[in-house]
Amino acid sequence: MTQCKECKDNPKLTRSLIGKRNRAKGRRFEQRCDEFLRKQGWLLTKWSNNVDLTTKKIVPAKGNPFHVSTGFPDRFGINQDKKSEWYGNISFFEYKVNGYLDKIEVEKVKVLRKDWKFYVLCKGQKKGEILMKEIK
Repeated sequence: MTQCKECKDNPKLTRSLIGKRNRAKGRRFEQRCDEFLRKQGWLLTKWSNNVDLTTKKIVPAKGNPFHVSTGFPDRFGINQDKKSEWYGNISFFEYKVNGYLDKIEVEKVKVLRKDWKFYVLCKGQKKGEILMKEIK
């Protein structure tokens, strides 16, 4: 088994440790995104379904013992803030650090946005900044 570059530079690092760090970073980013949306009046829940691209229908996500949720997108929410421009909207949210969706995710978005709005939350330029982009 070949070692990754980070592992060669630091012999105490392993692929397992790097994976644990990355998953922890991802969880922290999801928590910050949840907090950001809740401050804007969104009531959120984890989305535990997925989009089957062959049938173009929503199906239950397959379980994975190593991940808490395998559904796409990350969250589903409704806005409760009457002062908000999004009041009453039902929307989907996907959290991406870099803000980009891969090809398969783009196809799934096309299925979902027929009936609902779809947003991608990503990191901004400033530390702690979160940007919300609508996918049309």
